[in-house]
Amino acid sequence: MYKRYKKINTQIEEINKENLNLEEQLAGKTDERQKIEDKFNLLKETIEDLESKIEICRNKSLGIINELDKNQNQLAIIEEKDKFFNKDLERLKEEKHNLNCRLKDIQKVNVDLAREKDITQEEYNKLLEEYNKKTLELEKSFEVLQEKEREIELEKNNIIKIYNNSSDKKSELNSIISFNENIEKRISQLSKEINSMYIEKKINIEKYDDLVNKEDELKKQLCTLRDELENIKKLELDNSNDLDIINKKINTNNMEIQSKTSSFKLLKNMEEDYEGYYKGVKSLLKAAKKEIRLKEGLMGVVAELINVDEKFERAIDIALGSNAQNIVTKTEEDAKNIIEYLKHNKLGRVTFLPLNIIKGNTLDINPQDRNNFMIHGLGFELIKFDRKYENIFKFLLGRTIVIENIDYGIKFANKSNHSYRIVTLEGEVLNPGGSMTGGSHNTGGISIISRKGRIQKLIEDINELNKIQESLEEERNIFLDKQKDIREKKIKLEESIKDTEYSIIDVKNQKEKYMNEATRLEEIINKSKKEIDSLDVEINNYENKKKELLALLAQLDEDSINQKEKIKDLTNHYNEEKLVREDKVKVVTDMKINLNLIHSKINNLQEKLTKNESEFENINNSIKEKDELIISNKDNIEEIIENRATLDEKIKELNIIEGDTKKELEGLISDKNKFMEGFYSEQDRLKEINKLIVDTEKNINSNEVKLARISVQLENYHKKLADDYELSYEEALVYEDEIKNTQEAIVEARRLKVEIKELGTVNLSSIEEYKNLKERLDFILNQQKDLINAKENLKEVIKDIENKMKNQFLINFNEINTNFQEIFKILFNGGQAELIIENNEDILNSGIEIKIQPPGKKLQSLTLLSGGEKSLTAVALLFAILKLKPSPFCILDEIDAALDEANISRYTNYLKTFCDDTQFVLITHRKTTMEIADILYGVAMEEEGISKLISVKLKDNVDEIAS
Repeated sequence: MYKRYKKINTQIEEINKENLNLEEQLAGKTDERQKIEDKFNLLKETIEDLESKIEICRNKSLGIINELDKNQNQLAIIEEKDKFFNKDLERLKEEKHNLNCRLKDIQKVNVDLAREKDITQEEYNKLLEEYNKKTLELEKSFEVLQEKEREIELEKNNIIKIYNNSSDKKSELNSIISFNENIEKRISQLSKEINSMYIEKKINIEKYDDLVNKEDELKKQLCTLRDELENIKKLELDNSNDLDIINKKINTNNMEIQSKTSSFKLLKNMEEDYEGYYKGVKSLLKAAKKEIRLKEGLMGVVAELINVDEKFERAIDIALGSNAQNIVTKTEEDAKNIIEYLKHNKLGRVTFLPLNIIKGNTLDINPQDRNNFMIHGLGFELIKFDRKYENIFKFLLGRTIVIENIDYGIKFANKSNHSYRIVTLEGEVLNPGGSMTGGSHNTGGISIISRKGRIQKLIEDINELNKIQESLEEERNIFLDKQKDIREKKIKLEESIKDTEYSIIDVKNQKEKYMNEATRLEEIINKSKKEIDSLDVEINNYENKKKELLALLAQLDEDSINQKEKIKDLTNHYNEEKLVREDKVKVVTDMKINLNLIHSKINNLQEKLTKNESEFENINNSIKEKDELIISNKDNIEEIIENRATLDEKIKELNIIEGDTKKELEGLISDKNKFMEGFYSEQDRLKEINKLIVDTEKNINSNEVKLARISVQLENYHKKLADDYELSYEEALVYEDEIKNTQEAIVEARRLKVEIKELGTVNLSSIEEYKNLKERLDFILNQQKDLINAKENLKEVIKDIENKMKNQFLINFNEINTNFQEIFKILFNGGQAELIIENNEDILNSGIEIKIQPPGKKLQSLTLLSGGEKSLTAVALLFAILKLKPSPFCILDEIDAALDEANISRYTNYLKTFCDDTQFVLITHRKTTMEIADILYGVAMEEEGISKLISVKLKDNVDEIAS
């Protein structure tokens, strides 16, 4: 290294000297280039000045040529105008002659049209006079007909009045007859009811006496049942305490089952997802599930083909190492095909063990050594597997000895002269040759081999816990059945007590009921007798009225017959007059058509005359215009002749100027060409000097690159001294020594490196552990990513649901608001009301304000209203919601307490509109509200602590209404 170091320093000095020479050359050539550039720029400025003068001269020449072309073009245009005006002059003279001929023709036609028009006008006047006479006659006939129509209509109205009057009287008569029949039925019904009520009153008094005796017996029975219930409650409490103890045991056992089930599911999912396997193995196993051709040749992973006792799991796991993830195939051809598949799909690398060619051999351990050194056996002897895989596991574990601990391992290794691979139950490894591997383990992790055993152990534990759970459940069921029997007895006793209490209450109610019923029947009997007397008087009144109506109907029938005869006579006269009028209308119509035809003919003749006169005037105007155009053309021809002479002179002058400019331009171009020769010569010199400068700079850069590369080598030597020997270059010079034989020194260095390696082995499994941890980390990160995505998706779903809720809320809110406004006007008999969302930005969390304006008051908030107005507003809002979504059942508790009678009436009338869809239970003290009920229930407390229920079923009785 020292020689190489000195050689590099010499190279650096040579490169620095060469760079100094090149930089001196570069400076001289740069000065020379500057002089050439100054001369080059001077020539360039002179040439640019000449080019500007040439450009000015060319522009001047071009302007003269353009002016010359312009004058020649104007001359051509003047000649064309001369031809055009001469032709136009001939055309105008010919057109003037044709117009004079047309004037004579028009004058002749106008005389004939005037004569024809006068004859037609005379005929029209005679026909018009006759038409006016016929029209007057027709109008008089029309007036007569209108008068007759009015008479007929008047008579028809009279007969309709007679019919209406007759109909009213017949209806009144039928009502009287119907009322009489109903009254007679009512009298008959009342008589029957009076007789039945006398009998019913007697029965009620007898029943009242029987119920007094029954009440005494029930009170004695109630005391006996209450004593029995107290005994049952004590028994229930004892059984409940025993049941709580069993339930606690069941819950504890259930929690343990759930814990182990959760662990089992986690390990099972890891096994199904091939967690812990190398990437290539995992990808291949997943592919084999989908592709049958892979599955046929693949027999399984080594770790899946064995079962290991929990005691030997760590030793076998360490002994196999990465071999646990080797894949067993039927033949080497299958292994080859799978390797091709992995290459093609870029799935990674896998080690295969073809079953047909793998041959294993084993060690022969002395039985005495097994006992003396606590040897459990060879690795393949401590696992369970299918016999067809025997060669595979002999190959993998046939020469691995499993021993109790590291102390016995060291002793046996020394005895066997470190010839065997020894693995302890704790996972330490003693390799052939003497190297040892050991240290701490990741106690939280589960290896692929131990995972399978752990799953099996969890299944056994779960099954055992389930059996314990079943036993506890059976024991609990016994207590539950006992509890059920006790509760059934308790419920039966409580029901018996309630039934007895209800029976006592029922007996009391029935006693009161029968007494009240007897009193009520007596009152009804008296009322019915009075009603019969009243109905008899009413029948007599209706009979008198019936006779009066019959006489009046007979008179109306006679008047109706007379009126019909009169209408018939008037109608006949009207029809005769109508026929005469129709004949007159036909004559007048024909005359009107002839008048229109003659009038149209007169108009046509007049239009032709007007048209000819207009044409005559237009032709005269055209002749005048032609004369003016002829004079104008003659003036234009004279002007053209003058302009042509002027342009000829101008063109001659421009040709002379163009010749002088052309000579000046040729002189300037000649001077420019002379300067350009010198310019190109200096330009070539400048290119050559630039090329030399670039080459010199390249050489300098090349030397700098070499210098940098050599400096890097020098730096590497410094670094190697520091890393390998912890010395600087100056410190290393102290140990400088001349090496006579370089080859021997290299051999000696290698020997020393071997001895350093033998001092300790590298833990190769750490790479696999890192891969496993890396894959696990990636898996967890992917799960975290999935959870974050799921969270975002849930947020989107929540946002979507909130939008739908907002839309649905606004739809329903607007409909309720519309309903509220309509119902408010009905309940308040006018006014205005509105529901307002307080915060439109956050609808779902916003409050809702009610703004109302009762009739005759200003718009105000709900809080400023009276109690009655608040109640009625609340009712309106309730009805608005019910109208949107009717409820099958609704309870209204004293909702009308603050309302007056007028408001209650409007409230009850509107309430009845909901009765088809909703059943209402009303709690009220107001009579007006009670009147709309189908069934009434009254609750009274006549005695302290005892409530009494009274019910009345209301129904419409058609006969009662009629009476």
